[in-house]
Amino acid sequence: MLYLIRIIVLIIFTGTFVQSAELKMFYQHIAISSIQLADGARLDQFYSRLHLTQDIDWNTSLITSPTAQKYFELRSLILKKKLEQLEYYWLQQGETGLTQSVRQLKNELFKISVAGRIKAELDPDIIRLQVEFNRPLIGHYSLYTAPHHEFLYLQGLINAKSIITLQSGWSIEQYVNNTTRLVGADESMGYLIEGNGQWKQVPLAYWNKKHIEPAPGATLFIGFEPTLLPDEMSDVNTLIADYIANRIPQ
Repeated sequence: MLYLIRIIVLIIFTGTFVQSAELKMFYQHIAISSIQLADGARLDQFYSRLHLTQDIDWNTSLITSPTAQKYFELRSLILKKKLEQLEYYWLQQGETGLTQSVRQLKNELFKISVAGRIKAELDPDIIRLQVEFNRPLIGHYSLYTAPHHEFLYLQGLINAKSIITLQSGWSIEQYVNNTTRLVGADESMGYLIEGNGQWKQVPLAYWNKKHIEPAPGATLFIGFEPTLLPDEMSDVNTLIADYIANRIPQ
């Protein structure tokens, strides 16, 4: 019996030692490298073995894991269900314009390439200087990167190009001034979603405007006018903002 216990302990510890962490790196959706190190190796140790080009926009980069992805998929199912319920609700009310707005939004929204974002600092220069951001990796991770682009995404209840070039000195409302909105769109407030996944509500109307210049890779999302939403759907706009915050950089 003692001999068997020793064998089991040996197997457990041996298994622990051979476990490894893996980081797969993608550049513009294309897998370019996969690095394996011991569980608990720091992010900068993986970076030292990767070919990191100078054009990577680390502010829009995204890292995910199977656990983060599973949680994100569950949240996405909740959002899809609520949008389906909202579409059915307005359809039953005879609100043709609002029903069409939901359908168009769904069609646009779920074409976005997304992954379950882990909130983390990814810039190599920062994590090397500030050890608290140099996270250990345990298990499997995917790192999505893309080059720096001077553009802004427009999403939601708006008729406009989905990607537009940033203009020096322009405030957010200038990007939507000459556009038309879908039925039920919020005319006064939008959601500015930064490339790193952080977002906030921003004013868009003439009477409440503030000078806010969007950063490259950000998304301006136009949601539903809150007073039109039934109580059980009141969080739809924020759920959508959370969803877009998981965009894979391109």
